[in-house]
Amino acid sequence: MEQGIYADLVEGSCRVSTLANNWRDSHSTDPQRCRNSFYELMFCCARIAFNNTVSETLISLQSELPAAEKNCPILDRHFSARLEIFLILCFKDIPIELLQDANFWDTVTIITNKLMERNEKCSRYASAIFGLKIMDAMIVAHDELGNPELEGDDEDQETTPPGGIALRIFQTLLKACFHLAYKDVEFGIKMKALSALKNWMSKYPEMILQPLYFRYISWSAFSKTKRIRILCLEMSKTVFERPESEDIQAFAEREIRVLNWQLTVESPDEICLATECLILIFKNYPSVAEEIRLNDLYSNIFHKNKAVAQVTAKFILETLRKNNSPETTVISLARFAEKVLISDPLLPETRLSDHELIESLRIFVNSFFEISEEIFDVDALVEIFKRDNETPSFKHFTASFLKAIAHEAYEPTSFRSSGKDNEDEENDDRNFAVKVTDEVLKCLGSIISTHRDDKVTLQYMLGICQFLQCGNDLPFNNEDLENLLMNIIHVFSNSTEPSVCENCVKALHTLSKKCTKEENRIAFNAKTNALIDSLVQELEKTFEFWESQLGSAAYYEELTSIQRKLFYLHPYFKIPLTTFRGCEIFVTYFCQIFNSGPETLSEITIWHEVIELCLEMMVNHVKSAIEEKDNEELVKHCVAVCLQYFPKCMRYRCTSNPFVYFVSSFTSSFRIMKLLSEKKLLEELVDQETRKNMDLSLLHFIKKHMVPFQDDTTTNMMAELWTEFSECLLIPGLVSFRMLFGLLDVAVEQAENSVFQKALIATLAVLFNQKEKPEIFFECLLRFLITIFRRSTSLKLLNNAKAVFAELAKKVAKDDIQISLGFYHFHIDAMDRIINGNLSPEFLRCLKIALCFLDFKASDDL
Repeated sequence: MEQGIYADLVEGSCRVSTLANNWRDSHSTDPQRCRNSFYELMFCCARIAFNNTVSETLISLQSELPAAEKNCPILDRHFSARLEIFLILCFKDIPIELLQDANFWDTVTIITNKLMERNEKCSRYASAIFGLKIMDAMIVAHDELGNPELEGDDEDQETTPPGGIALRIFQTLLKACFHLAYKDVEFGIKMKALSALKNWMSKYPEMILQPLYFRYISWSAFSKTKRIRILCLEMSKTVFERPESEDIQAFAEREIRVLNWQLTVESPDEICLATECLILIFKNYPSVAEEIRLNDLYSNIFHKNKAVAQVTAKFILETLRKNNSPETTVISLARFAEKVLISDPLLPETRLSDHELIESLRIFVNSFFEISEEIFDVDALVEIFKRDNETPSFKHFTASFLKAIAHEAYEPTSFRSSGKDNEDEENDDRNFAVKVTDEVLKCLGSIISTHRDDKVTLQYMLGICQFLQCGNDLPFNNEDLENLLMNIIHVFSNSTEPSVCENCVKALHTLSKKCTKEENRIAFNAKTNALIDSLVQELEKTFEFWESQLGSAAYYEELTSIQRKLFYLHPYFKIPLTTFRGCEIFVTYFCQIFNSGPETLSEITIWHEVIELCLEMMVNHVKSAIEEKDNEELVKHCVAVCLQYFPKCMRYRCTSNPFVYFVSSFTSSFRIMKLLSEKKLLEELVDQETRKNMDLSLLHFIKKHMVPFQDDTTTNMMAELWTEFSECLLIPGLVSFRMLFGLLDVAVEQAENSVFQKALIATLAVLFNQKEKPEIFFECLLRFLITIFRRSTSLKLLNNAKAVFAELAKKVAKDDIQISLGFYHFHIDAMDRIINGNLSPEFLRCLKIALCFLDFKASDDL
C-alpha cells in the first residue's frame, strides 16, 4: 500500500482532499479503514510539504480533525511503529525553504498538540514520536545553520535567519509536544521524551544545558519508576560535568536533596550514579558539597556490590585530596565498620562476611594509594590504629584495613606500578611502599603483642604474612624485624587458636628468608631454636604428670596444644626427635580409651584432630630419623610404634563411624615401609610378625567395613587406599601369602560388587607382573581357580579376571617359567568334572582362558 501511494505522489495523481475525506468518513464506521486512510493522509501531506505546496492542505486537515472521542482507534502500535520509520525518513533533511513556511509549522504544531491530548494511548504515542522527530530535525538545523543571536534579529520575521526559525519551531514544539509527552502517564511515552532530552544534552550542551530544561530532570527525580530515576541521574551527571556556572550551581543546590536520598535506595545502579554526581559536585561546586550527607555515603564503602564500593572509594579519595588529611575519613569508616560488623539480631543478613568486608576495604585501599606521598600521612594513620579502642569490631576493621593495604602495596599488577615510563617515578613508588611497610609493621607488631581476641589476632597475622610474602625484594629495617619476630613468637606461645598458630609459623618461615645477613640469620635461628626448646621442655614436663592426670580433659587439651604447635613448626624447622614420645603417648592413650568403650571415648571432643596430627608427625619423625641417620634405637622404636598402633586406630574409626573412614593410618604406615625399603632397612626394622599384623588389619578393614558400603565416599577412599597399597605390594619381602590369599577370598565373596572386584583384580595384575618371585603368583592363581570351582561363583568375577589370565599366559610363554605341578593336578581334576558333568557350561569359557597357557609348556614340564 505504501509503495502505491508513494508512486501516486510522485506522479502527482493523488489528491490530499480525497484522502482527508476518506479518513473523515471512515472515522466512526470502519476502524481499519480509518487507520489506513489516516496513514495515507499523513504520508501524502509530508511528501507534498517538502515540495512547499502543503499549506492549504494542512489548514484543511486541521479543520477536519475531529474532536477527542473515547474509544476511537485512530492508530495502533503496529501503525505507530511504521509511522516512526516513516518520520525518520521524511524528516531526515529539512529544506531551508520549508522553514520559512510559518503556516505549515503552525499547522504541524496544532495537529501534534491535538493528537497528544487524545485519550488513546496509541494516538499520543504516535504524536510523541512525530513531534520529537521534528524537534530532532530542528535542533540539527539550528546547529548547522548557526546561532540566531549572531546572525539575525528575532523581532523581524523576514530577516530572521533559518537557524533562528529552527530554534523557534523547536521551542514551540517543546510546549506543544515534549511537555505533554513528558507528563504523560504512560511509561513508554515519558521515556521517549526524557531519552530525547538526554540525547540533546549530550550532543548540544550549549543550547540545552539551561534552567529551562533542568526543571524536567528535577520533576522526574522522585519517580516511582527505577528506569526514569536512572535516566534523570545520567542527565544530572552530564550537567555536573560542565564547567562551573551560576545556573548549574543553582541546579546542584536543588538536586543535592535528591542525590542524598538516592544514596540509601536498594538499587546499586542508582547509588553508583548518585555517588558519581556527588563526586562531580564535590570537585566543581565545593560550596554545594557541604550539603552532602557523608554518613550515608561512607557507609557504602562496605556495600556488597563491588561497583558501589568502588565508586564510594573514589569519592573518599576526593575528600582526602581536598582535606589533605586522612584521619577524619578513616575514623568515620571505622565507626561504620562497627555498625556493619556487629550483627543485628533482627537483620542478620545485613552483616558482611569477612571476605566481603576485606574485598570492600581492598577496593578502598586501591583508590587510597592514588594519593601522593605528601597527602598519605602514614604516621597519622598508624596513630589512629594505635588508639586504645577496646571495641572488637574496630580492631577487626583496622586489621582488615592493614591487610588490604598489604595486598595493594606490592601487588605486581597494581596500577601504581603500571604505566610508569619514568624509572625515577617507579623508584619513588618503591620507596613510598617501603615507608608504608616499615610504619605498618611497627603498628602490627605493637598491636598483636597485646591483643587477646583470636579472630582479630588472626587478621593481624594474615596481614603480616601478606606483607612479608609481597615485599621479597624490599629492604627491611633490622630492628623492626627483630621486634616483629619477638611479637610473633609471643603470640604463638600464648595462643591456643590453631589458625593463629599456623599463620604465626608461616610468618616465621617467611621472616627467616628476610634475614639475608649472617648475623641476622644467626640471631633468628637462636630465637626460633629457643622457642622449640621451650615447647619440648613443656611437653616433657607434662609427661611427668602422665599417670596422675590420665583422662583429665584439661591435661589432654594442654598436651594437644603443645603437640599441635610442634606439628606446625615441623615442616619448616628442625624438631628434636625426642618429641616422638608425645605422639606415642597420644596414640597409646587413644587405644586405651578405645578399649574402655565408646562412652568414655565420647567425652573426648578433639580426638579426631589429635590422631591426625600424631599420625602425620610420626611419619615425619621416622622420615627425618632415616634421612639424617639419627639414633638407631629411637628409629626402631618409632617404626615399631607406628606399625603397631596405626591398624588399631583404623579399626576404631571403622567401628565408631563406618561412614567416615580413616585412610591416613594405613597410608602413613605404607609411606614408612616405602622409606625403609628404599633405605634397605625394611627387613631389619620390621619383623615378620609386624607385617603379619598389617596383613590381618587390612583384610579386617576390607571385609568388615569397606565392602558393606558402596557410596561415593567409600569408592573414593578405596581408590586412595589401593593406590598406596599397590605400590607397597612391590616392596620385596613385604607381602605374605596370607595377604594374597585373603585378597582372593574377598574377591570371590564379593562377586556382585564390581567396584571392589576391579580394584582387587587390578592389585593382582600388579602382583602377576612381578618378576622377582613368580612362583608366589602361580600359587595364588591356583588358589583363586580352586576357590571359584568350589563356590560356583558367577561369571562377573571370571570376566573381570580374563585380562589377568591372559597376561599370565603371555608371561609363562615369554619368560620360560616353570609351572607348578599343582596346576596339572588342577587341570586333571577340572577335566574329570567336565566329563562327569559336575560343572555348568558357563564355566567352560573361564577354564579355556585360565588353562590355555599350559599348552605352551606342557610337554617340557610334564
